[in-house]
Amino acid sequence: TPGSPVTLAGTASDDGGPQALSTTWSLVSGPGAANFSDAAALASTVEFSTAGTYTLRLTADDGDVATFDEVVFTVRTAFDQWRVAKFGDNAGNPEIAGPLADPSGSGVVNLLSYALHLAPFAPDFAQLPAVTLEGGMLVLTYRRALEATDVIYTPLVSEDLMNWSPQGITLDPEPPGAEIQVIHAKTPAAGGRKFLRLKVELAP
Repeated sequence: TPGSPVTLAGTASDDGGPQALSTTWSLVSGPGAANFSDAAALASTVEFSTAGTYTLRLTADDGDVATFDEVVFTVRTAFDQWRVAKFGDNAGNPEIAGPLADPSGSGVVNLLSYALHLAPFAPDFAQLPAVTLEGGMLVLTYRRALEATDVIYTPLVSEDLMNWSPQGITLDPEPPGAEIQVIHAKTPAAGGRKFLRLKVELAP
């Protein structure tokens, strides 16, 4: 995923000439930046700034002759990795695996299943966000999938179901578990009727 270190293990040999052999990792092509922990080391790591296909080059130079080889990496977002895990060969089919696709016909789209850690073909409706009234507070309780690192969760409040705002909402998260974290979004119930909802979107 973008921002996660990828291990590089290059090899190079010298002909024993008088000049020392130097090696350099470099980015040939890709949709973003490639940040090397040590571009001069054969054993290094690289972090890619965004998803896509990258070509890296390792150049060896002894002052007389310079040679190089290239390697290609495909960097997937966390959502793309989830789609591969859940849909296999259909991961690239937007009608089945797209963020707004609903392969179960349940009304729960893939993006929501991913964000809330639900099964896309058989979502558990009991695990959907729910609103309760607790001690004068209107509380929206929802699950945050820890693997969904590229999702933005925004609880919203409205008094008329037309205008929604995150203002006046406080978050009370529970300690994270192995796969999810339960979040309680709270707003005072006083002051007229109020409605709560959760907005989920993929980070740009």
